[in-house]
Amino acid sequence: MGPEVNIFTDGYFCCTNFYFCNEYLQGLLSGTSGYDAYSHISGAEQVGRILVGISLVYILLPKGIEYSAAGAAFGACAGGIIALIYLLILYNKYKSKMYIKDIKRKDTMDILIKTAVPISIGASVGSIMNLIDSALVPMKLYQAGFTHKEATILFAQLSGKAAVLINVPLTLSMALCYSIVPVIAESFVLNRKSSLEALVSSSVKLSSCIAFPTFLGLYIFSQQVLSLIFRGQNSGADILKYLSVSIPFLILTQSTTAVLQAIGRFKEPVFNLLIGCIVKIVLVMYLVKIPEMNIYGAVIGTIFAYIITMILNFIALYKSLKIKLDLNQVIIKPMLASSVMILSVEFIYLNVYNYTKSNDISLGLTVMAGVIIYTFLIIILRVFSYQDIKGKIKRR
Repeated sequence: MGPEVNIFTDGYFCCTNFYFCNEYLQGLLSGTSGYDAYSHISGAEQVGRILVGISLVYILLPKGIEYSAAGAAFGACAGGIIALIYLLILYNKYKSKMYIKDIKRKDTMDILIKTAVPISIGASVGSIMNLIDSALVPMKLYQAGFTHKEATILFAQLSGKAAVLINVPLTLSMALCYSIVPVIAESFVLNRKSSLEALVSSSVKLSSCIAFPTFLGLYIFSQQVLSLIFRGQNSGADILKYLSVSIPFLILTQSTTAVLQAIGRFKEPVFNLLIGCIVKIVLVMYLVKIPEMNIYGAVIGTIFAYIITMILNFIALYKSLKIKLDLNQVIIKPMLASSVMILSVEFIYLNVYNYTKSNDISLGLTVMAGVIIYTFLIIILRVFSYQDIKGKIKRR
């Protein structure tokens, strides 16, 4: 592996210590004080990841593309540091409410390890896939005949641009998934089957309502989004476009993992993720070294890895709860609403751009119009009723 890519991958691997500390503190706060750390910390982490990463790209670009790529990678490290600082502040605030005693029984520690490790692995599904890319993709690009500089550029477009933007909807989905886990666990323990079925259906439905519009939005407007965020540097738009196909499978993988963990099925999501990782490794090893496929082999590997993991999670969920989800309600209607919305906003963008000749203004107005149209459509299609949305706003 060349020195250019070493600089880049070092940026990813150095952040792992911060994320391990974050996982520990999130679990400690949630388990001992009742504070919903998972849903609150994700925003702080992504703000640091995106703002610092993009800033470093511009600052380091004059020194060379490899340093700029490393700056994008260190954005993940910055996100971990900001999240850790925020968690330490919360810990200092809530530590007086925590009830912690010494662990004296060996079986208590065994239970803790058997529970905490699978939950941590399940929550890190996106990071695990990125680590596989970091370890394998540059090496396979060399085998495909790319120079160190070309491999660095392609890998930076995948991990420093596309993967960062893919993580944005994942953050919102994770916050929703982990906020509903205690309610699902309560219904499961108390054997409230009707309530449990409704909660699981709502969890999958919420995930679909986030996944499909973000997938279509990034797929159709990949070039415009990169031009807006990276100020005209829209190279890698095709990588973002095709990687966005993984969003529905990734988010549904995350939501089904959260549900399985809520009902005490900790091992199944980890085993399913392991199978998905094996699929990704095989595809990356075989496809990336083909010159015509190159970096897109990693994209294909990611998509199929999440598809396999998602299907296995749904199978495990059905076997555990014997719940039949209404596909029309949880998948088809959100997909239909998203499709109509994206056709509408594509028309809006073209007309606004023809008038203003500004991508920033056109995309900003398009996003606002898309939110309004999509909200209207999910109410019209009765994905969620007006009373549901009004009730959620009032509880907030």
